[in-house]
Amino acid sequence: MTHFDFKTLLPALLQVEDRMSMAHGVESRVPFLDHPLVELLATIPSNIKFQNGELKRLLRTGFSDRLPPAILDRKDKMGFPVPLQIWLQRGGRARSSFRTSLRVGAPRSASISKPDSIWTF
Repeated sequence: MTHFDFKTLLPALLQVEDRMSMAHGVESRVPFLDHPLVELLATIPSNIKFQNGELKRLLRTGFSDRLPPAILDRKDKMGFPVPLQIWLQRGGRARSSFRTSLRVGAPRSASISKPDSIWTF
């Protein structure tokens, strides 16, 4: 699963994050991507990296003597929420475009008609 994430999801995530943060002047954080560090971490077995289902286990263990428990044990973090439900309930272009994109065959036949709008198909 980690290999799949690294090869498919990470490149798309980084591209979207980079473009969106620059487009809106937002300072953002991305994963640690130092090449030698990534190579080293790829050699560590997953049962060590994700022991007992704990995410970021190596990072937490490595900094446990430098970070307070309030940070190390924090469980309330989440990604940036997108108010998709509100956008779709309001109707308008977002709702119409979303429905259009879900129609059978729509992704193959969709084309962007205006470069300044991500919602126009």
